[in-house]
Amino acid sequence: MDRRYFRLVCSKQDVPLVEELLLAEGFEFEPVEFFPLARKLIRAPFSLGNSIAAFFGLIYIQDKSSMLPPLCLNPPKQSVVLDLCASPGSKTGMLAQLVGEEGLVIANEPNGTRLATLRQNLLQTNLLNVVTTRYPGQEFPLDICSFDYILLDVPCSGWGTVEKHPSVIKIWTEDKIGPLINLQKKLLAQAASLLLPGGKLVYSTCTTNVLENEAQIEWAVKNLDLEIVPLPKVKGVEYEEEQKEFAAQDTLRIDGQKSDSQGFFIACLQKKGEKQEIDSTPKKVAWQKAREKEFSPYTCLDKPEFGSFYNFEQKVFFLPDKAVSLLGDKIKWQGTYVGKNKKDKIIIHPRLRRLAPGYEKNRGLNISEIKTLKGLISGQSLICPGQSRMALPFYWKKMPLGWLKLKKERCFWSER
Repeated sequence: MDRRYFRLVCSKQDVPLVEELLLAEGFEFEPVEFFPLARKLIRAPFSLGNSIAAFFGLIYIQDKSSMLPPLCLNPPKQSVVLDLCASPGSKTGMLAQLVGEEGLVIANEPNGTRLATLRQNLLQTNLLNVVTTRYPGQEFPLDICSFDYILLDVPCSGWGTVEKHPSVIKIWTEDKIGPLINLQKKLLAQAASLLLPGGKLVYSTCTTNVLENEAQIEWAVKNLDLEIVPLPKVKGVEYEEEQKEFAAQDTLRIDGQKSDSQGFFIACLQKKGEKQEIDSTPKKVAWQKAREKEFSPYTCLDKPEFGSFYNFEQKVFFLPDKAVSLLGDKIKWQGTYVGKNKKDKIIIHPRLRRLAPGYEKNRGLNISEIKTLKGLISGQSLICPGQSRMALPFYWKKMPLGWLKLKKERCFWSER
């Protein structure tokens, strides 16, 4: 069993069905006390990543330590969060669940390949309240004092992952981490400038190197008008002793070996000054009115109330209202890809289960057998008489899974 923890990515009401789907394939797990949607894997008949639940993005495999930075930031419902170094999106996804669909996460990733991975993971998990940007984090181009909450999980030497990735010690020797430490300082400085007075910034790494951890926090407190917010210890996690030679107390240094996870460092910083209230109520902007396009929902799309569909050169995207209002055309950003526009109708992406309507007889395909699901994702087709749509929503015991294609009264799974 190579990975022992995962997160459910579904609505509260669908948790029992996702767990039932996992149990039906022989997986056994137990709750994790620090987050209601986290689970510890107890038994796996095969790799969890090959499960049906993982295939449909209903779970996300994530190291226990990696779940802690979003929890330490703890953004409230409906808030806006900047995730400055986001890929592959594990913490981004958790932030999206914490703020809820009426909140917003701006996930930034400068590397094109890693950005593609981030977008794919967000699409698979159906987190429509996230938008992505591609800028060097140290040059993120919004105005200063723009955010109440920022997560800064910086590029690091990764020494805390040595048990799973022994090569990191050879790649990031002590004489090679100078440029990395300089980059971390630049990222911290930019994050501090983007933070509103009273706003919170969580800095995290997966390394045990004090120069990338406590030393950086000490530098930030001395130079960036920030102060440390003490972090309480999370139950179910073991910790190393604080490095008392640095003025960076009340931070968390996770003992990876004792915690059955990666080694991690987490610090919470707050910008000095009185907390400001931001009006994040979505507002119409000029380009929104010009771009917005209403589509004939031949697929009976369940359009979320917190955003709209937009047509960009025959590609349709879902854009959250808060992103349109806050970002507008100030910077380049992208919402969730929905599908292609063909004659003012959306040819929907098959993984967008969030846009499927509630199940009704004769309006979708409801499946209750694991064997049938496995057959579909393995290339088999089913007879679907009387269906005239180009796409058919399908369900596991009335829980949406995605969209099937239709051809000559047969339906099948295809991502093309």
